Order: sequence, then C-alpha cells, then structure tokens
Amino acid sequence: MTAAPMAPDLVAEAADLLAAVHRGGPQLSRLPPACRPASVAHAQQIVDAVAERLARPAAGWKTYFPFKAGQPALVSPVFEVLPNAAHIPPQVARLRMIEPEVVFVATRDLPPRERPYPADEVADAVAAVPAFEVLDLRFSDISELLGGSPEAVFEAYADNSMNAGFVLGEPVADWRGIDFRSQRVVTAADGEIISDVRGGHPVFDPFLLLPTGVDLLRERGGVRAGQIIGNHTVAGILTVRAGQRIVSEFAGLGTVEATYVDG
Repeated sequence: MTAAPMAPDLVAEAADLLAAVHRGGPQLSRLPPACRPASVAHAQQIVDAVAERLARPAAGWKTYFPFKAGQPALVSPVFEVLPNAAHIPPQVARLRMIEPEVVFVATRDLPPRERPYPADEVADAVAAVPAFEVLDLRFSDISELLGGSPEAVFEAYADNSMNAGFVLGEPVADWRGIDFRSQRVVTAADGEIISDVRGGHPVFDPFLLLPTGVDLLRERGGVRAGQIIGNHTVAGILTVRAGQRIVSEFAGLGTVEATYVDG
C-alpha cells in the first residue's frame, strides 16, 4: 500500500534542517522522529523542498530506482560536477565514499512535452561518460542510517539521495557499440586494485533505465544540454582514504580519477 503524502509542515521542518547543514551549519545526528520520511515518496518531498530552499542550479540529475513495489523512483539534483583528476575537499564531501558509474550527458535539450521520449531518441541525445559518484550525508550517525532499521535509510534518501556530486571523465559520443552487460570496470587506489567487476550495474546496462529517468525529468522541467543523468553504480560503494589516487578504468569507455584531500 502506498503511504500517504508527508504533511507539508513536517516536510518543511526536515527541509529547513537539511538546508541549514548545506549552508555550513552543524551536522544532524538524525531528523526529529516526527519529520522522518517513511517511504521513498516522502524522501522525494524533502529532496524537492531542500532544493527549493538552496535555489542552486542543477548540473544534472541522479535517478535512483529502489526496484520495490510501491516505491517510486527518486530524482535528486546534482549540484557539483568536478573535472577528471579532481581533488575532492571536505567542503564537497566529508565522507570518503565513492561509486564508479556510467553516466550520460545530454548533448541537446530534452524539453518537457506530453508524449514520452522513446529510447532511440534519448540515445541520440546523450554521450556516455565514465564517472565517480561522490557520496556524502548531512548526518553524523551514518551507521544508523545505512545499517540500522529498514526505515532509517529513507533519511539518507531524503538527504539528496546521498549525492554530493560527480567527477566526470571524457564523454564518448559513439558509445552504442559498448557491451555494458559484460563491461569490465577496474578500480585501483594508489595502484592497488580495490574492485574488479563485469556487468555490475543492477540491470547490467545503465542505458536501460535512462529513458525512464528522462521521462521522470520530462515532468520536472526536462533536461538541458550539458546536464548529466546518472542512475546506479556498477561497483557499489568504495571507501577510500584521503590522499589516495583513485582510478577506475571502464573497458571501451575510458578512465576517471579523483583524490580526496583534507583541505
């Protein structure tokens, strides 16, 4: 059964608290019990309200699919896009958790319209990019949120789907020949392999979810040329240390690298 929408005053309370941390305020341990989201739909209400308060331009979008009946996809704005070989300071992400991911960048506008975008039209309008998703939370009690009760994770979802930004490699326009289902992605920290996967995306091919993501965004103002769209990692969350040079090689697509720094 789908949960009723979260009351507007509770959404506002949660959004005010999270927006204050975004603006440099102290971290939260948890949201107050009364304004904790109980579903992905509640998390979406809070994500949208925080974005309204921050009023920052979106460099792209993260579309997260829970793959559970009654739980809709979650759309979160991406505020930080960093170039390849970026240094990631604490001001961008306090946590040192990173996810190798194939994302797509729009090469032309996909504006709002009534009819859905077919897969071929979406494919013609994007380039594929090797990337890192940079994860972070405005909460200090991450063990409770990520390893506690099933309901606690909705607070992490409400915190912009844990997204702090993306580091992008070079876009590849001629990507359709890449077999994402068997693509090997090898990640190393200072030259030591920490992940080696093939076809690690939840649905094997990250493009399969892209038309659905574009349709969600079609109802939210569309996608502008230059914006990125990501959905799911191909290798899961990787925890690294400051100073390590993290490099992911995506077979047939290219390389992305980043280093977390202390200041």
